[in-house]
Amino acid sequence: MRFATSLAVFFFIYLQLINACDSDLFALQTKGTSGFVFTQYLLFSSDQGSAGTCALKCFRTASCLSFTFTGVKEPGNCRGHDQIMVHSDGKLPAAAARSFAFPYKGVWRMKSCMSVADCGPVTNVMCFRNLCVCTAAFPIYSESLNQCISDCPDSSLSSNFMLYLDAGIDYNNLGDLENTTEDECKAACVQSTSFTCRNVEWQDSNGLCHPQNVTARTSFDTENSAGWKFWQRHCQ
Repeated sequence: MRFATSLAVFFFIYLQLINACDSDLFALQTKGTSGFVFTQYLLFSSDQGSAGTCALKCFRTASCLSFTFTGVKEPGNCRGHDQIMVHSDGKLPAAAARSFAFPYKGVWRMKSCMSVADCGPVTNVMCFRNLCVCTAAFPIYSESLNQCISDCPDSSLSSNFMLYLDAGIDYNNLGDLENTTEDECKAACVQSTSFTCRNVEWQDSNGLCHPQNVTARTSFDTENSAGWKFWQRHCQ
């Protein structure tokens, strides 16, 4: 009981700090993101009364790593994202908006890196194309465990994905969807009913989308996949 009380007090103070928006102890304000909302990697858009309640919603959502609060009373003033948003991500002007990231919550995932040491003290992770991602032997990110695992039951697959740049899996395409956007390609995978889609390959130049039901453990091609984005589904 004493521990639960202490935790409640800590989190109350944590939320007060967020509402004050003046401390790096509770969240890292992402450089260059004040005054914008982001259009990519959106998990939710909801109405919240303060930055503190917006932070709490993100904190309670397993795959939420960063959030933006616009500070105005309008629909969707709290936006949660499954990646740490940076100034180069798609964004729209919003004068009062400020974005925050949780520095300790799965922060290694999709983090920029020069070597695996930049990904932190986690196992089964590699620095691939300057992003921290799961290795081919443990290719699936578990949202509940915040670590890379070797496999995931079909019923536990998430609607979120991990990105591998210039990569793919040969000879396992179960469809050829043309002229799709990146989000449409991933949505087609999640909504597939004829087979369990575990990943997609998407080509930016022509919108070609290849749904697949295998993982990177099957055959991971990093030599002949320039211009392709490989998205591996998470496990819940």
